[in-house]
Amino acid sequence: MKIGCDGIIGSSAKEDRCGTCNGDGQSCKIIKGDFNHTKGMGYIEAAVIPVGARRIKVVEDKPSHSFLAMKDSSKRSINSDWKIELPGEFQLAGTTVRYVRRGLWEKMSAKGPTKTPLHLMVLLFHDQTYGIHYEYTVSLNATELEKVSEEQRQPEHLYLWTHSSWQDCSVQCGEEYTRQGQQPPLEDSTGLTRTSTQTQAPEHT
Repeated sequence: MKIGCDGIIGSSAKEDRCGTCNGDGQSCKIIKGDFNHTKGMGYIEAAVIPVGARRIKVVEDKPSHSFLAMKDSSKRSINSDWKIELPGEFQLAGTTVRYVRRGLWEKMSAKGPTKTPLHLMVLLFHDQTYGIHYEYTVSLNATELEKVSEEQRQPEHLYLWTHSSWQDCSVQCGEEYTRQGQQPPLEDSTGLTRTSTQTQAPEHT
């Protein structure tokens, strides 16, 4: 029987891209980057993936004789020290990194979250144009979360009625008068003024 992220048997609850159970994916942001190199040999650091990163993906732009490499602060690594690993799963930075190699093409991925910084490197061989793309998600800070909340919140318009004097009917309306009332929104950036007409019978003396 399947168990959801809420710990309930039979539940269909799933984590969103931010790692929140039944979340809407709005509490984090996606960081994307590209690394390109044309000359040189040896190890070059392409990026440092921070603590708390999730849904990490690293892919080569095209098949290459160079290699992807990773290491964490405890010196656990993949393809470091000129030693090329077989594809598989590796424990780095408190998460499981999956290393895939198909022919000369490679990719790495990890669910996260990382507990220590993760150093993304490339081991270059032969002077050639080499490129990779990487991306991951990180949680929004308090200010960014508040901004997202403001953008999603529906505006609440407040109206103030002001009354003018009695006027003649603009159309045939029997022995009735119309009163023009303006209700400009107090919290509306559009600048629009709304006018409504109220009808009231005259008082008989």
